[in-house]
Amino acid sequence: MRRLATYDDAANLVDLCQRIVETIARPFEHRGMQLGMGVSVGVATFDACPPSDLLICADIALYEAKAAGRNTFRIYEAANPIKGLGSGLQEPRIPLSN
Repeated sequence: MRRLATYDDAANLVDLCQRIVETIARPFEHRGMQLGMGVSVGVATFDACPPSDLLICADIALYEAKAAGRNTFRIYEAANPIKGLGSGLQEPRIPLSN
């Protein structure tokens, strides 16, 4: 298993989120059956919200990812207000296949 590196820039964080979604979406075999899973990912970073609100910010991003469809992610960014919540989300830069 690969250790997580430091994701100190947005491009690396987007790449990590995309790899998580793509890896979990790969079909696999279990007891002779082909199975598949999907995932929605919400991410918040310490520079986007205070530590006390980190889980709340990640949860907001997660719900936005779920609303956008299956197998996607959203990254919370406080600088981009959305839906009057004072939250912000970064759209993935590369479209993900469903």
